[in-house]
Amino acid sequence: VMGPGGVLENAIGLVGYDNLCMMLYDDRELVGDIFEKIGSSLVEYYRLCARYDSVGALISNDDWGFNTQTMLSPADLREFVFPWHKRIVETIHAAGKPAILHSCGNYTMIFDDLLALGYDARHSYEDKIVPVEQAYEQFVGKMAVLGGIDMNYLICSSEEEITARCRRILEQTKERGGYALGSGNSIPDYVPDEHYFAMLRAVKEGKWKKNAFRYFVCLRVWELCFSAPAPQAVRTKNISFRKRRRRAWNRHIRKAGSRLTI
Repeated sequence: VMGPGGVLENAIGLVGYDNLCMMLYDDRELVGDIFEKIGSSLVEYYRLCARYDSVGALISNDDWGFNTQTMLSPADLREFVFPWHKRIVETIHAAGKPAILHSCGNYTMIFDDLLALGYDARHSYEDKIVPVEQAYEQFVGKMAVLGGIDMNYLICSSEEEITARCRRILEQTKERGGYALGSGNSIPDYVPDEHYFAMLRAVKEGKWKKNAFRYFVCLRVWELCFSAPAPQAVRTKNISFRKRRRRAWNRHIRKAGSRLTI
């Protein structure tokens, strides 16, 4: 289950980013009240969702930064945002479920804070911030790394380069675990189909074939979870695209004699 936006994202959506920055200077008490209302609502949301047996894991989606730094200062994140994420994680763990974080942006200034929140896994990595191979070495044994094959890399690289990179990171992580292969963010329709399939091919044709179903499920889940709803005008096109991709991949699987579908 994903959240209805995150703590910081909802605050920005409610008052606007520029206004929030000015409010942090003019009226920090009001800022605290806004975050308390948002945070407490999200804690209750996750409490309600986590009680269902059909829910296997819960995802908190909250972007905190951009390419070079965080959207608020680390000090302000620690005061207004992170305490609520800590409570969200505690709520999810109290129900015996894994807590997963999706958060875009540069995390280098808040790395220790990120670990202290207690999330079981994190998604969203970008080569020009920290390549996923390097991020894995930072997080291994502390927090699982999900996805991370850079979106621009998936678009611009050749099929052979994509498959080779995916094989390398699977080789890098196979003994220590804590990694699931996937893209750095959602798969939009301008990613060539064959480039997407090249990412999956690294699992299907490699020594990880016996565990292929687990990796295919991870890839498909991340594609679905992190695809924002399309505008109404293009939604029909996107649905057609997804059906086309699914049918093409199923044909690819059947040709190879596998029963896996996505």
